[in-house]
Amino acid sequence: MRKKIKRLKKPALVGLIFVVLALIVMLVYRAFGPIIMEVWELLLSGNQADLADYIQQQGHYGAYVALFMISMLQVVSVILPGAIIQFVGAFLFGWWRAFLLCWLGFTAGNVLVFVVLREVGNSIRLAMDTTQKDNWLLRKINEGNPVFVVAVSCMVPGIPNGIIPYVASHAKISLKDFTLAILLSSWVQILMSCITGHFLAEGNYIVSAIAVISQIVSVVVILFNRDKILEKL
Repeated sequence: MRKKIKRLKKPALVGLIFVVLALIVMLVYRAFGPIIMEVWELLLSGNQADLADYIQQQGHYGAYVALFMISMLQVVSVILPGAIIQFVGAFLFGWWRAFLLCWLGFTAGNVLVFVVLREVGNSIRLAMDTTQKDNWLLRKINEGNPVFVVAVSCMVPGIPNGIIPYVASHAKISLKDFTLAILLSSWVQILMSCITGHFLAEGNYIVSAIAVISQIVSVVVILFNRDKILEKL
């Protein structure tokens, strides 16, 4: 397959890749465009009440699917905060259901971005006969233990979680290892956010405070030891 691709002229191959991508985007938009745009606007607004109303309107099982899909979309967006989604989920479904849905949705979103960009990136690099551009996180993943580096990157303040699959898709890490790293590293913060949202909704401010303090302590510890941690990766 690679030999056949290389036989094509570069402009023709690049054009073919973008035509295929355009067709995929068009089909996805035709099928899910209105829903995606509606959810996107809710996420950008940051209004927890509107987001909760939207999820509840989807029906019993539809609400579970909506929370899962919104957690995926949050990763694709790169910049949107996941805490709002996790708070709303915990308010609607309780902490453990919200945790499972948000955790699996977050992981699925990371895997989706990773797979799509790896395939697209490899195709474009093959067509253009170019090498990967080097950057700090990419170099760390390639030089160290890929699973450990990706896992720690998810917990280090200053590195947006949504950017990690974009960088990792160009690194020397397998899909299996990337998925494992996300699963092992993302659950703590998501769990704490869901517990906080759940007990805030119940008016149990002591447990909520403990969950918030636990998150703050973990972030502060990692923040002040960030350079030491990253130097050892």
